[in-house]
Amino acid sequence: MAEQMNNHGTIYATDADPQRLALVCENCQRLGIEIVKICREPSELPKGILFDAVLADVPCSNSGVMARRCEVRYRITPQAVKYLASTQYSILEIAAAMVRPGGRIVYSTCSVLEEENNQQIERFLDCHPDFDFHHAALHPPRPQTPERRDCDGGFAALLIRR
Repeated sequence: MAEQMNNHGTIYATDADPQRLALVCENCQRLGIEIVKICREPSELPKGILFDAVLADVPCSNSGVMARRCEVRYRITPQAVKYLASTQYSILEIAAAMVRPGGRIVYSTCSVLEEENNQQIERFLDCHPDFDFHHAALHPPRPQTPERRDCDGGFAALLIRR
């Protein structure tokens, strides 16, 4: 995102996992990106401003990456998916409160489960008439070959606030 913004503007990055934030810092240093501000807690985000865009890359079941993470199949239970769906929806609600009119939310998972993807978007739109659905894409996992390494599955949806 910072590269597409030509390193102008500001990106705020937050994650519950400090190791992921450390990777963001490392990548920014490696790429010479200076516009990313790390917030270790969502409470550190600026108050009283609305953002042009929010990327909600939510925690999920990882059902789209089972080829790389075989232990996932033992963690995906109906209870786990229900808990994750609740967390995902909470994050989507927070994102909605942070985006300006005309702004965008990209909701993203590495899951291929309906409960974590289309059902979340449908529920959100039912409760938020001030948002329009723009488009979504579900990418099922594919077999890896020597020529093709991007085999993970995932989902992304674009929502725009009126």
